[in-house]
Amino acid sequence: MDNKIEYKGHRVLMTTQLAVNFGTDSDRLNNNFARNRSRYIEGKHYFALQGDELKEFKGSIQIDDTLKFASILYLWTKKGAWMHAKSLNTDEAWEAYEALVDDYYEKLERNNNLIDITQLTPELQMFKQLWDGLARSQIEQAETKRIAEAANEKAEKIEGTISEIQVTLLQRNQDWRNSINLNYE
Repeated sequence: MDNKIEYKGHRVLMTTQLAVNFGTDSDRLNNNFARNRSRYIEGKHYFALQGDELKEFKGSIQIDDTLKFASILYLWTKKGAWMHAKSLNTDEAWEAYEALVDDYYEKLERNNNLIDITQLTPELQMFKQLWDGLARSQIEQAETKRIAEAANEKAEKIEGTISEIQVTLLQRNQDWRNSINLNYE
């Protein structure tokens, strides 16, 4: 069976093909779809072929004998396949989903580095430098504030301890040694 199937301008996989790629069987994939059906959008994540549309499709490709008598055939788009990868718990599905996430972040990083600031006007270069400086300054201020709050907390604890020592030392009764010993037992 030819693995490359195009349908309505989308590269698609039949349920059996998707199941093989994700290390599971068609029944499990169908159950996964049934449990999460409200999350899938027909035409975006899958195509459900029935009736004449299904007959025409079966006539256009070599189809597995087990599907010859199917009354409905699901074709999964790339987005639909990723939706399954997200919710199936097989090693293959996890590997596929991890590859998708890695690809997303690689593209994001490439897109963030696409701007060559030497191509900008001097004014825009200045604004970019100002903006970057402002962002760095805000991050540094937040870190300085966090450090200052931690230092203030430690200082308050030290002041409390000093106050306790002063009160104990300034007591005029004869029992001040017992009082000290009680505080530190």
